[in-house]
Amino acid sequence: MIFGFGLILMLIFLPFSIVNHEWSQSQHSTYLTFGRLIFVFGVFLLTLPLLLGYSNPIGTLLEAKILQFICKISFSSYLFHNIYIIWRNTSTPYTY
Repeated sequence: MIFGFGLILMLIFLPFSIVNHEWSQSQHSTYLTFGRLIFVFGVFLLTLPLLLGYSNPIGTLLEAKILQFICKISFSSYLFHNIYIIWRNTSTPYTY
């Protein structure tokens, strides 16, 4: 779990650690190529103990009632916003 958190932090702060040096094209391409893969692997390592049934701080946080309520509200607004966008676009008169 700590290794996964370290990988994610490395991806976030690595571009800021090189302040006075500009990356070459190959370094920049390598970072962009492997950055997403490393991020997904880091998230996997963070959630692996939770999937295996071990108790950890992330599991305790995800089981909090207030967070579950916020997640339900967030998901409901996600589902509703598409309906609102379609309604707004179809009810607006276009003048050409």
